[in-house]
Amino acid sequence: MSARLFLSRTNLPQAWRMSNLSTAALNSNLSPTSFALVRTFRQWSVSHDAAVAEAKSVAPTFPEKLPKEQCVEHFNKAITDLTEVLAQVTPHTHPPHSRLNNLVNFVPDAAAAARLPALVRTWRAEGLPITPYTTNTLIFRCAQVGAPKVALTLLQDRAMYGQRPTANYLHHLMRAFGEQAVAISRAEPFQPDAYFAALDNMFRTFALFEYYELEPNVESYSTLVKYCCEGPSKEAFRRAAATVSEAVSFATPMIDRETALKFQEACTTHGDTEKRAYIESILAKLN
Repeated sequence: MSARLFLSRTNLPQAWRMSNLSTAALNSNLSPTSFALVRTFRQWSVSHDAAVAEAKSVAPTFPEKLPKEQCVEHFNKAITDLTEVLAQVTPHTHPPHSRLNNLVNFVPDAAAAARLPALVRTWRAEGLPITPYTTNTLIFRCAQVGAPKVALTLLQDRAMYGQRPTANYLHHLMRAFGEQAVAISRAEPFQPDAYFAALDNMFRTFALFEYYELEPNVESYSTLVKYCCEGPSKEAFRRAAATVSEAVSFATPMIDRETALKFQEACTTHGDTEKRAYIESILAKLN
């Protein structure tokens, strides 16, 4: 299945064209209550600054080196405290925006990461913004603790979670799913359902480039091809071939030489002489 075809079949919600709480946000995507809340937040007075200063003075801190059990306990307490603060938020007592960043920076494990969607949903419901830094840190930490699916869940619904990723971190998430697929392919016994679920999530992440109006590039296509070539499956090889076909359809081929060589090896492994000859002709055009 080509990358574009997969993208067209991926059930993504309609793109929410907005940046934080811009004028574009004041449309049918917001309930009347949210609409009023946005206006209220735009009318904060000078006392807002004093409230922020006070809130920052009591924002949670995260010791850099703690035993794993204490890290988890510390994170769970911080996320519970922030949830309680959000339940009582007013225009003059809202938490500082850095508080969510502080929390996301110290996600200790996959179980803790699983608590993030509910928190971010509440954060957004109170009209608080999500910055690209927050989104990218969230992607990085979720991937680091083995919970890339949590990051994908947050990214697939802009209206609910308001994420703002950059291309580099979407690539990071694609690689996380790719590495997950490779690990599954090398385990005994081989679990094809889990393997293809990881590959599917890698392609779903690729589909997010269009959803967030970002341009896929050489790294985007090369990542797809590389990880599809890593496994033993003929279906994965077929996906790699379809992606290569799309990647080289651009005026400048969207695949790097290293990945093209890997695909050439996969063609040999799977006995596909026709595709091997084809990629050799492409290699002659690559630097």
